[in-house]
Amino acid sequence: MTKNYSLAIIAITILLGAWFVFGNSLRGEESEDVFWKGYAPGEKDTGHNGEKTFPVILYTENGFSPKSLNVPAGETVVFSNTIDRGLWVAGPPHPTHHLYPEFNQGGVSGKGEAYKFTFEKSGQWAYHNHVKPQDFGIIKVK
Repeated sequence: MTKNYSLAIIAITILLGAWFVFGNSLRGEESEDVFWKGYAPGEKDTGHNGEKTFPVILYTENGFSPKSLNVPAGETVVFSNTIDRGLWVAGPPHPTHHLYPEFNQGGVSGKGEAYKFTFEKSGQWAYHNHVKPQDFGIIKVK
């Protein structure tokens, strides 16, 4: 009887751990084709004169959101800092960023500031915050 309780507790612990680690993606919060305006998910940003819509990745206390984004080659992506921690977007590897050297902000954005980058090269491009490299994401350019 205690063996069954022990197995049940282990199974519940594993499930809760998986939910904690993968919870955002299981709830659909890490959508790959999301367009955002400012800090409100799900809205479209039509640019300065209503001429273009572009995707925005938010930098939050939990890292980048969404963590994965699909874009066509030639698309500009905006990385918007929503917190007090500095944001320096750069491609891999840390700290040299030499695999896609053009994809390197080269400086820090503060809260409310943004960095824009146009992805000309097809491929899967990992990126991170140079200030806090454990915060990372991926851009899939088709």
